[in-house]
Amino acid sequence: MPILNSPRSKWVSGCVATVAIGVAACSSSQAPAAPSPSPAAPVSQPATQPPPQPAAPRPTPAPVATSRTTRDGVYTLEQANNGKNIFLGSCVSCHTPRDLVGGGFWAGLIGKSVTKFFTYVRENMPQDNPASLSDDDYIATVAYVLQLNGMPPGQAPLAADTAVLTKIKFVAPDSPPHHFSTGR
Repeated sequence: MPILNSPRSKWVSGCVATVAIGVAACSSSQAPAAPSPSPAAPVSQPATQPPPQPAAPRPTPAPVATSRTTRDGVYTLEQANNGKNIFLGSCVSCHTPRDLVGGGFWAGLIGKSVTKFFTYVRENMPQDNPASLSDDDYIATVAYVLQLNGMPPGQAPLAADTAVLTKIKFVAPDSPPHHFSTGR
């Protein structure tokens, strides 16, 4: 019986005995008596026993639901329509909608958070008067850019909150960009 006399089996026996004594003490209304060593189950000495073997590596958990992408309907249609009006009033003098679609535009954004884009637009646009719009106007413009690139609308508006926007990552559009006309 070499397996039963191994250090690991003695350690396991000691653990079982300790658990059994603890359960008995919890179910008794009297104070527990000091355990006495049993000849059938040797009491282990934790300091002299080898540590338990490390567990096998766990698989990486699925992404947490708080992590979203630009394909998850992160803006509303109304918000994008407001963004289009803001774009036409404040942005179209320097940019056309075509400037903000396609691989050249998305290449630098894929995998980054929406916070990066929102912050850049808020701090640098319009080019002739940076940081002159409200956060609501900037986030509506971001929603319009998402719409231009075929990202689907959702039920809740995109919030101008960098803590929320950080959890939304840009992904490549699924579908071709929308057709648009600006009169330009």
